[in-house]
Amino acid sequence: MRGKRTVRTSASIVGCLIAALLCAMPALAYTGDHAKMQVRLPWPSEEQIEILRTVRDLDPMKIRPGEELILVSHEDQIARLEALGFHVEVQIPDMEEHYAAQRRGYRNFGLLYTYSEAVDQLDQLHTQYPHIVGEKFSIGQSWEGRDIWTIKVSDNPGVQEDEPEVYFDALHHAREPITVNVLIETIRYLCENYGSDPEVTFLVDNRQTYFTPVINPDGYVYNEQQYPGGGGMWRKNRRPPTQGCWGVDPNRNYSYEWGGVGSSGDPCDETYRGPEPFSEPETVANRDFMNAHEIVTHNSYHSVVGIILIPWGYTSQHTEDDALLRQIGEGMAESNGYPVGQGAELLYSCSGVTFDWSYGEQQTKPKIFAYTTEVDGSGFWPNDYEVDGLVAENIPSNLHLMRVAGSYLSVSDVVLEGGDGNGLPDPGETLEMVVTVQNEGAITDAENVVVTLRTSDPYVQLHVAQSDLGTIPANDSGSNAAAPFSLTIDPACPEGHSFEVDIEVVADAFETTHHTGWPVGDLDEIFADEMEGGVGDWTHEVVTGGFVDQWHQSTQRNHTAGGVTSWKFGDTGSGDYANLSDGALYTPIVESYGIVELTFWHWMDAEASGSYPTMCYDGGLIEASVNGGDWELVAPLDGYTHIIREGSTPGPFEEGTPCFSGEFDWREDTVRRYYSGEMQFRFRFGSDGADTREGWYVDDLVIMGRSTDNLAPDAPALVAPVDGETVYTSRPELVVENATDPEGDPLTYAFRVFGDELLTELVREVCGVAEGSGTTSWTVTPGLQDGAYYWHAYADDGIERGPCMPTASFTIEGGQGIAEEVGIRGLRLLGAGPNPAPGWADLRFRLGSESRVEVALYDLQGRQLRVLGGRFAPGAHALSWDGRDADGHAVPAGIYLYRLADATDRIEGRILMVR
Repeated sequence: MRGKRTVRTSASIVGCLIAALLCAMPALAYTGDHAKMQVRLPWPSEEQIEILRTVRDLDPMKIRPGEELILVSHEDQIARLEALGFHVEVQIPDMEEHYAAQRRGYRNFGLLYTYSEAVDQLDQLHTQYPHIVGEKFSIGQSWEGRDIWTIKVSDNPGVQEDEPEVYFDALHHAREPITVNVLIETIRYLCENYGSDPEVTFLVDNRQTYFTPVINPDGYVYNEQQYPGGGGMWRKNRRPPTQGCWGVDPNRNYSYEWGGVGSSGDPCDETYRGPEPFSEPETVANRDFMNAHEIVTHNSYHSVVGIILIPWGYTSQHTEDDALLRQIGEGMAESNGYPVGQGAELLYSCSGVTFDWSYGEQQTKPKIFAYTTEVDGSGFWPNDYEVDGLVAENIPSNLHLMRVAGSYLSVSDVVLEGGDGNGLPDPGETLEMVVTVQNEGAITDAENVVVTLRTSDPYVQLHVAQSDLGTIPANDSGSNAAAPFSLTIDPACPEGHSFEVDIEVVADAFETTHHTGWPVGDLDEIFADEMEGGVGDWTHEVVTGGFVDQWHQSTQRNHTAGGVTSWKFGDTGSGDYANLSDGALYTPIVESYGIVELTFWHWMDAEASGSYPTMCYDGGLIEASVNGGDWELVAPLDGYTHIIREGSTPGPFEEGTPCFSGEFDWREDTVRRYYSGEMQFRFRFGSDGADTREGWYVDDLVIMGRSTDNLAPDAPALVAPVDGETVYTSRPELVVENATDPEGDPLTYAFRVFGDELLTELVREVCGVAEGSGTTSWTVTPGLQDGAYYWHAYADDGIERGPCMPTASFTIEGGQGIAEEVGIRGLRLLGAGPNPAPGWADLRFRLGSESRVEVALYDLQGRQLRVLGGRFAPGAHALSWDGRDADGHAVPAGIYLYRLADATDRIEGRILMVR
């Protein structure tokens, strides 16, 4: 058994050795028969990096800048490295035997798929999800006649559609089985979440995505034959022997800049590039497939470095799309924390590689935005306990690459303006809403973008609910700031009411909905603690058996002005927390109804990853339980600092869990959720079995909510007219199935009829309709003219209104004038317009017979501002209001009421005046 090897050589000797070895190193020192050895070099200096670039067949396995470089090596290469003055530490003398020993007892490759299992998985996924997964098809065959199978995922997998195409391939190198799992489990994730996850559903419906899990089947099967439980270190394909050595490195055989740096002309080397470009059937198959399609984005998977590579691989020069490639790569890395850059930046360059050809070849196909992801892990054959985490950290990366292949819109910001200017709604306020939409598609513009505001809130009247944003360029944003949405909160809205809206974003071949909300008015303070009065009703305990709880009151750090105490997770004083911790600090149980807002200050020093900046091994999070139910993660869901990465001795949190981690000084965070009943929060800290830090401090906590215990009724359900029905009366009967009130309070109902689908033109409204037996109805009065109408209803328990039922529509086709119908008098409202009114408005109406008509205008306090009127013949007319009161003063912006009346009829409505 070989132990650690070290060589110490003086600088002068190194210089002589370098000069001699670079000129006279034998060309065929390595026959390819030696055991693969895992070796470690301390992080090289800049001079040493330049020397390493000259070392033939360099095979990096792990790159940890500033720390170390892990290589796959062999006896001859180690001897050369030592002769060049490098400090070489042999970590694993025989990697195949090492991996095989780790995997004894595994059936086949354990959780890693063999070639035959991968093929079976493709068949099973097609059988189980035939509507989105096509049949596997062969893009070519290997040297030994094995098929290179590919599968398509799309809403029409058997049809070539005019949609962006995305491509993933894996296993160019036969010793990298985790890459097969990443692709197959990405397919499974798309299948299992299609129809339930909006993002996945959109990507399947609007992309054509192809997966080739095994580019190099011969090498993969050879490894299985040599080590049936896994562990084989064969890298190349199985091209028949040249100079006594088998195989070509497929990822050095592509034509773009073939034959250059980082590849070898020696058939016995691991990086042998082949006798000519595309000499191998495997690379020809991949080339021909991509040439036959219009691929937009491409990721070729490898392992085990833990990085994301962008073109160029053969040189340190940047591509013309360097900034964009890096931006997309950084988006991919958000889920796994991998460094992003060119090979030369991360130590080594290589030529004839897949992604250089995929991006650079633009004569036989379009330019492809191409990447190589090197999946992380403990080694080429990760243990079963690592597999799920390595797969999970790369699926979001694949989704990101699918997103950016075409336009992909998301609501990035929603701001309320107007009212008292605090950015929150209050009863009686008229507000404007500015929505910012981001095109995450980094390559394709989003065209014909329309944003629509919808709400089922009975306390809200929309005035402007749709905005056309036109074209949002790739990687850019647009907003409706020039024409914001407008709405009014009813003065009767109770304080603390949860005002919620849906923002629909529609573009060519795109549709998504963003849900958001705010509390109306002021919330009640339910619980507050500056942590200065002792333990009180706070409790803490171990969450997972076998772990450690270290929550205690500490005087080491404090946020309260003039205070001395906070809660800390960690040892006393400035001492570090323990390894394998999982302790929870519980707030007292509080009651709130409708909305809860938790605000707190905290200070953090926890172990984050030095190699992956967005990931951590230890950290804290916040969970909530409602009415004694399960604990649910509530923070940090947005704005988190890190996500958990599992180390060799994992902590209590699953890989990918959002956490507060790293180092930050006192900062304030807020959690807002919609809950009703008894609830409790807990601050939970977890650590793995490696390094520790000072810990987590929490101080100055406040819980706000609604203290009233009244629960609003639910929404009534549509009975008649059936949605979209045509009715032949100007006064249709609107019928709903009664709502249910949680406390059994008596209910009344309100009905609203609108002249537009956006619900901005209120034409009829009635409140206080007594509940009927099983159903409640209202006959629309006064009658309506022919046309399309939209309506909804809500229930009121006397304290709070329930949500509006889903909007329904009906169309009136009467064939006779309203004035001629029995019971319908001669005045008909045609609407107020424009509404919102830019300083003036017309009150439009129709008469069935000659009559005097007046319109009186009021503010929201009921004070009469102006009366307009005149005598009119039968037909359509308008009374114009110039936005002034009886004294000639222009009224301020806001909501105004009007009452239109003749001798026998009266109609009421509202006008929004904007200035």
